[in-house]
Order: sequence, then C-alpha cells, then structure tokens
Amino acid sequence: MATPTIVLVPVWGIGHFVPMLEAGKRMLARSPRPLTITVLVMPEPAEAKRASEIADHIRQEEASGLAAIRFLHLPAVDPPTDHTGIEEFISRYVQRYAPHVRSAIAGLTCPVAGVVVDIFCTTLFDAAAHELGVPAYVYLITSAAMCALLLRSPSLDAEVPVEFEFEEDVDVPGLPPVPASCLPTGLENRKIPTYKWFVYNGRRYTEARGVILNTVAELEPRVLAAIADGRCTRGTRAPPVYTIGPVIPFITPSGDGEKAHECVRWLDTQPRGSVVFLCFGGQGSFAAPQAHEIAHGLERSGHRFLWVLRGKPEPGTKLPRDGNLDELLPVGFLEKTKGRGMVWPSRAPQKEILAHAAVGGFVTHAGWNSVLESLWHGVPMVPWPLGAEQHYNAFTLVAAMGVAVPLEVDRKRGNSVEAAELERAVKALMDDGGEHAGKVRERAVEMKAACRKAVEEGGSSNLALQRLCDRRKRNPYSMIDRSMASATIVFVPCWESGHFMSMVTAGTRMLDASDGALSLTVLVMRAPTAAKASEVDGHVRREAASGLAISFLNLPAVEPPTDYAASEEFNFRYIQRHAPHVEEAIAGLASPVAAVVVDLFCTTLLDVAGELAVPRYVYFASTAAFLALMLRLPVLREHLTANEKTGGTVDIPGLPPVPMSNMPKCLTGSKIGNYEWFEHYGRRFMDASDGIIINSSVELEGEVLAAITDGRCVPGRPAPTIHSIGPVLWFAAAREQPQPHVCVQWLDTQPPGSVVFLCFGSKGFVDTAQVAEVAAGLERSGHRFLWVLRGPPVAGSSLPTDADVDAMLPGGFVARTRGRGLVWPAWAPQKEVLAHRAVGGFVTHCGWNSTLESLWFGVPMVTWPLYGEQHLNAFEIVRVMGVAVQLKDDMDGGKAEPFVEAAELERAVRGVMGGTEEGRKAREKAAEMKAACREAVAEGGSSYIALRRLVSEISPSGGGAPLSP
Repeated sequence: MATPTIVLVPVWGIGHFVPMLEAGKRMLARSPRPLTITVLVMPEPAEAKRASEIADHIRQEEASGLAAIRFLHLPAVDPPTDHTGIEEFISRYVQRYAPHVRSAIAGLTCPVAGVVVDIFCTTLFDAAAHELGVPAYVYLITSAAMCALLLRSPSLDAEVPVEFEFEEDVDVPGLPPVPASCLPTGLENRKIPTYKWFVYNGRRYTEARGVILNTVAELEPRVLAAIADGRCTRGTRAPPVYTIGPVIPFITPSGDGEKAHECVRWLDTQPRGSVVFLCFGGQGSFAAPQAHEIAHGLERSGHRFLWVLRGKPEPGTKLPRDGNLDELLPVGFLEKTKGRGMVWPSRAPQKEILAHAAVGGFVTHAGWNSVLESLWHGVPMVPWPLGAEQHYNAFTLVAAMGVAVPLEVDRKRGNSVEAAELERAVKALMDDGGEHAGKVRERAVEMKAACRKAVEEGGSSNLALQRLCDRRKRNPYSMIDRSMASATIVFVPCWESGHFMSMVTAGTRMLDASDGALSLTVLVMRAPTAAKASEVDGHVRREAASGLAISFLNLPAVEPPTDYAASEEFNFRYIQRHAPHVEEAIAGLASPVAAVVVDLFCTTLLDVAGELAVPRYVYFASTAAFLALMLRLPVLREHLTANEKTGGTVDIPGLPPVPMSNMPKCLTGSKIGNYEWFEHYGRRFMDASDGIIINSSVELEGEVLAAITDGRCVPGRPAPTIHSIGPVLWFAAAREQPQPHVCVQWLDTQPPGSVVFLCFGSKGFVDTAQVAEVAAGLERSGHRFLWVLRGPPVAGSSLPTDADVDAMLPGGFVARTRGRGLVWPAWAPQKEVLAHRAVGGFVTHCGWNSTLESLWFGVPMVTWPLYGEQHLNAFEIVRVMGVAVQLKDDMDGGKAEPFVEAAELERAVRGVMGGTEEGRKAREKAAEMKAACREAVAEGGSSYIALRRLVSEISPSGGGAPLSP
C-alpha cells in the first residue's frame, strides 16, 4: 500500500507558507507510521518579488534531499478585483482554487490522511472534507487568543446589533475585556465584506476535524481552556485544538565573525542586554515624519538601539524598499547616536539578532511569528501594531500574557507614535528600576523556558503533536473485522437517571438482537452533584450484577464550569470537558468498536467517534415530536420570538398547530439562553451522526416520524436516519422481599380500576399552596387516590426530599380520606403501581418515560406538565394520541409556575376515571395503545424490525430473540 500523505494548503505569504511547512515537517517527525507531505502551491496573485521568495524557498526544500515532501503547483486563477480588504481578497481568491484543489487531491495515487488548510482557506473544506471525505484541519499561524476571537465572532455578530464603537469592550472568553480599538483590522468595521469573511471563517473552524495552533499551552492557558470548554462557541461545537508551537524554522547562528551579518557584528560590540531592537516585519515601513519621531524618541531615551528602517513601497506593491536614510532621518541623527545606535536600511536577520546576548528589548509590529521568536529568546517587547491582527496581539501581549510594555499607538492617524511616547516605552522596557518592567522581563524569561520545554520530549506541544498524529494511527477502528466475536458498542449516557437507564436498557436490547455478536461498554461520567452521582452509582451496581455482557468504565472526574449563563451551557461544557477521557477510553479498548452511541445532550462527543472513524449515533430518550421540533429550531427562531408574548401557534410537521403555551419553556423567553444550545443539538443530530435511535414507535407517533424521515422538518437538507425502537422501559429485577411495598399493599385492598395515581417524577414537587388545592380537588372528586407527595429540595440540590405530610397537608385531610386515599411522602415504585389492576388513571408530569410506562399498562392520563419538554408532551398525548384528559393550569396573574386550582383537578380526575365522554375515549385509546406498544416490540413488530435493522448496520450477525421493554 502506498504511503499515506498529508496535504498542506498554505497561502502564498512567506510568513504563512514557511511556518505551515515547518509544522508539516514536525508531523513527519512525530508520525507513528510512514507518512509524506504534499504541499499544494497557489501562485502569488501579484508582486513578483514575493512570489520569488516562495519559489526560492521551495527550491531550497527540494534540494534538501527530504524526499517525504513534494510540491504540486496549482494552475493560476484570475484574482478578484472588487474587494475592500486583504482578508476578503485572500478568502475569495482561495475560493477560486477549490476545483483545482479537489482535482489535485483526487488525483493523488496515495491515501490522503488529512488536509491542513491555512487560516483563510476554509472555503476549501467543501472540496476536501465534504466532497472527498478527507479529514480537514485548519492551521492558524497566530495566537490562541486570535483563534478564540474568530470562533467567538459568529455569536458576537448575533449579540451586537450595531457596529462596535471604539470606547466599547468586547467579550472574548479567557481574556480581559478587549477594547474595540484593539480588534483586528476588518473586525472593527461590520459594514465591509472583510468583516463577513472573518465571521464566515470563524464559523467554519467549528467544522474542522481540529485546529492546529502555533502557540504554547503555557503561554495562553486561560484562552485555550475557554476554547476547549465551549465558551467561545456557544451553541456550536468547539473544535479540538492542538498547540504545537512555537513553530519557528530554527537556524544556527554563524560562529565566524568575519561572515556574520553586519548587524550581528555591530551587536558583538555592545554590552549584554543593552540594545533595544526595532523591526517591523516584512511589510513594515515608515515615511519621514514618523521616522523623525522614532529618531527623537530613541535619541532622548539614552538607550542603545538597532533600528531596521525600511522605506515606503513602490506604487502598486506592498513590499517596503530599502530605506534612504538621508531622506528618512533627521539631520545629524546618525552622528549624535554613533556608537550607541545603528540604523539598518534593508532586511535584517531577525532571529539571529533576537538570539544575540546584547539585545534586551524588542519594539515590534507584533506579528505572531515575530512574537514567538522574541519569546523563544526571552526578549521582552514593546508592541507597535501596524495592521491585520497586530493590535489584538499587542493587547494580549500586554494585558493577558504580561510579556510587553504598552505603547500608545494612534490607530486613527495611521498607527502613529509620538517621540515622547516611544521614549517612555523604551525607558520602561530597558530600565531595571521599574517594578512593572521588571515583571515583564521576568515573564519573558519564564516564557523562554516554557517555549523550549514545550517542544522537548514530554512537553505540551510535543504531546499535542503526538495526539494529532495518533488520530491517524487510531483510524483502523473504521476497518473493524466483523468476523471477530464480541465487537463492542460504546454508550455514553448523561447522568440524569431517566436518560441513563433508558439508554442502558436500549443497549441491552441491542445485545439481545445481536445474538451474542456484540458486547456493550458504557462510559460513565461522574455526575456534577453528589446526589445524582450516588443515583447513577446505584444503577451501575445493579446492572453490573445482571450477568449481561456489559462493562462500565468510570471516566476521570472533571471540574464543572462555574461561569455559565444557562443550564444547557453548563451541560454542554461539562460534557465537553470529558472528550479527552472518552477518546482515551475508546482508544484503550481491547475489543473492536462497532459504534458509539451518545445521549442527545452529548453530541459534542460525536467528534471523538468521528476522529476514530467509528459509526456514531444519537440516542434520543424523548418523543419524536420533540425531535421534530429540535430539527426545526433553525427556521423557527424568528417565529418564536415574534409570538412569545402574543401567543399564536407553531408549525411542527406531523402535529396539529402547537399553541405557544405548549412549547417547551426552555425554548421560550427572550432572556433564556438555552434556545441556541437546543438549536445546536438539532444541527448536530443531522451533521455529525449516522442515525438517531429514538425511544418511540411508529404506532405511537407515526405521523411525526414520517414528517422527519421524508424531510419536512429539515427542508433543503438530507433527512436524518431514524431508528424507532421504543417503548424502551426498564424493570428492576425481582427481589425476594418479606412483603410488597406499602403502596402496593394498599392498592391490594382497592377495587379494580378505582384508584387515580398522582406522581410527578424524580424532580416533581409542589408548594404548600398548591398542595392545598390538590387535596381539596381529590377530596371533592370522591375518587380513590394514591398521591406521591414530595417536599422541596434542600439548598443546592434539584432532587425533592421526603415530604413532611403533617406540615404540608390541610388539617384533617388524611382523616377525612382515610380508606379511600393514601398520601405517600417518599419515592414510590411507579411501574409496580401503574401495573396494579386497582389503578384506573394517572395524573402525571408527562415525562416521556412516565408516559410510556402508563401506555405500556394501558392507564389513561391527566396531564400536569412541569418543566422541560413536558408541555409539548402533554399537547401530543391529549391532541394527537387521545390517551389523556387535559388539565388546565393558570400561568396568569404573575405566577412563575403553573398553578392548578382544586375545581380543575376535580373535573379532570372525574373525567379520566370515566365520568365524561373525553375520559371514556381516553380510556379506550389507552387500552389500544397498550396493545400497540406490546406488538411493536414483539417479534415482527415495527420496533423489533427497526432494532434488527440497526444492529445489522453495526453487526451482520444481528438476529435474535423476541424483545421485551
């Protein structure tokens, strides 16, 4: 088999081309298997001198004898002429190369392990990753702070309705508040196309298999943490980040004084650490007025200096000329500073100069390559930004990294600096007396050590590069030997009990359907609270003792985020922090991995499966109706916002028009930040999974499932593959007990079908005022009842406590209803209760697990939704399924929670127990649904067939015994 290759697609600037090529060489060195590099070379659109620079560099590389690197020159294309900025020009020019890039990659005779594109080349994702199925990465030659800003730009664009004003600060997670005056050129003006290209690129970075950064983890830890845990990409996947810097083409300084560069020879005559070096990059130049200000500032500072002074470019070019010192400098300046200063008018060997012992400070344009070179040699800086992202770099160098002394640059006047300001900054940087300058110098020395340690064996950048290369090494998971026994399916549930047990039970069904060809591996995240963690631990112990082919792997604990705006943001970021542990756990399995299945809230972990080229699925523990809504969210945002206060209905294909009052509360309310997260999940279901496994059936939600599969919920996009395998219910193993539960014993004394059961899930509780209404309604209804009454949670918990019945119930209620009613103050065995012949109705919070349990036993319901998607569930089971009596709650009068009056509960209870036509129809329909649910999972049923089809996708030997919920 031919040696795989990594395709690099740099832009033509030497500052982009060379670092990207150097990064490629590092990948070659760290790859665990043979690898080559293929560089696609785009011709420079203009300026023959710069094109000559690239050509010279390519010739040097080709002459080096490194056969593992080859260069393919792409055909020239016409550059765009109607552009407003360099970023727009580059993005559009690169976009025109997409057909040539696709053709070049498709024409390679060796396997392509990945494509790495430049910061401005994300338009090539479609040609490489999407059309050819090649993993695509972005290489950013700039800082993690810049990466964070670019990733943040799409959400920032949505949050800020008007152009940034220079006095405003911008929120970039991981950084101090960023003055808008420090934003990169192009991002500070939202009216120009260049701005839109920045936002476009930032959005597309989230599609990348990873972002490779030319930085050091120790240099920007807070920003990198903010990227990793999703704070920069709210509502969108955060791409994996690999910090492999500093990527610098290292040179060996000449040891021959006669052959050393003239600047280096001059430095040899200067005292150690005494010289401030001024150099402004490949495009930095000044006209005479600014050169005069610099000269006066340097002269007055009294410090030694080496100043690279370039002249303004020729018309039609951007490259500076050699400086005409007689024209640029004040008269007599060279004479007055002879001995302590040198002005060099041409290109200078910057790395050699920064490496020289005589250099003690660096006045720089703050280009990132120059910054890294300065830090590599431990030289503190004065940043003088001139364009691009340099103002932003300057801010981070001073405010976040602490390796530079600030310089006041007038951006509105061509980035000019007055002599007095330069004098102040140079003195502050070079004088030992100032405390701030001393800290800056110390920090620069620390960063020198950190940079060098990072690229050594075991250093952070070395390890990041190894992780990046290991991804390709692990890809054999995509080539599972399906003849092997006990390939495993990896399940990653979240910690909520209803989600966890539903998912594990779905996994056991897949085991049954595979006829022993599969095993199940469950990766267990530590719940963020002790109470929930204890609950999950109990489930794990019981399932582990079942004797089934299930392994539970506890993932290492992670720190939960503390700075979040909404509960879904917390969940997303907390789960995302587990991604490295999930990857490590999967990579460490001895069994071949047949598929990865994640909970609906764990879609960020789909990327781990994608990196390993393993089939990936979402397990959706809720209704098809809620899934349809989530898939529709991108097109519903404006409609929901407009109708939030005025009411109206929402169109969800497969359902009757849904009143706004039945929309999930997490998706309404202008101040609630969960909407974008649910929208993100809906997008990920389609973009990042191979299918959705849903806890429902065709018999229950046929119309909605049809609307999803035929594309009505996602117009213009491919419909997701749906596997409806429900109802998925779990039953505790029968245990020998001296006697049944108290609730069951009491039910044994009641007539068949006579008891209405009230239970509101693991989080359901009501306050004392509502308890009084429930008590009055039950008492007046005249019906028998079993009421599970829970008390409010303790501080810091969301789980109800055992109720103090004497304190919560009206005086005399228990005595008046003795014999026909039981109030139970703790957890109750809901499935056992619903299965009891005495139960004839169920007042429920409409959680989907509870709804399915009620339908499994044919018990009609009264809907009392409390939170989450329960209001939508209530609408569906009343209006579509017809198995419930609607309970009207009062959300008016300033009440924060739904409030049910006694008379309304009395009416609904009488109805569901057969006292009204609505109730009688609900009872008939519930009995029909009981039969339909059981038929669906029996051999030949719709869910049985769907499950077999799913297992066949994963394991060809899928067959198996009849299934039970």
